[in-house]
Amino acid sequence: MEKEILSSFEAARYCHVHPGTIKNWIKNENLKAFKTPGGHRRIYKRDLDQFLKEKNIPVKRESGDQRIKILIIDSKYRRREAISRTLQRWAGFFEVAAVSNCFQAGELLVLFKPNLVILDEKLPCVDAADVCRHIRSSLYLENTKIIVLAKDSSGKKICRVANAVLTKPFHGEKLLSEIKNILEIKSFE
Repeated sequence: MEKEILSSFEAARYCHVHPGTIKNWIKNENLKAFKTPGGHRRIYKRDLDQFLKEKNIPVKRESGDQRIKILIIDSKYRRREAISRTLQRWAGFFEVAAVSNCFQAGELLVLFKPNLVILDEKLPCVDAADVCRHIRSSLYLENTKIIVLAKDSSGKKICRVANAVLTKPFHGEKLLSEIKNILEIKSFE
């Protein structure tokens, strides 16, 4: 039996977007929602379907669908959101999660098991090369690819442990092109 009322997290999973995106749609009054007595947001599924239809947002719902999981690890909120928005254009293709620190990332690396990690080189209190080495040495992440976001050419030392280094700032098309190359995707169709 299909649920009629969804939490913002369930709505995000249904739409293949980041939960923060659902919250923004609600905050900007694009998507109807109500709050429970405990202050949690809830969305009627019919309202969500109507919103997706009005905005022409395609959502792939095939039962055997194996979307590519991408984890964004970046302490800068705006950059995380910009990358998420770029990837959301391909919502039927990618499942995206984003975190701001390595503690959250460590938890999601185990639970989410991403195919690709997009990692900012300048995370507070941790060396990005160490994060890359941790991913490379983890048995359950052995096939995970890594793109490091570096300032200028400072990412050269990390090239040995990452699959690719993108210089900040970068355009969304460059990121998508790099993802296609690394994951050997022929097309986003």
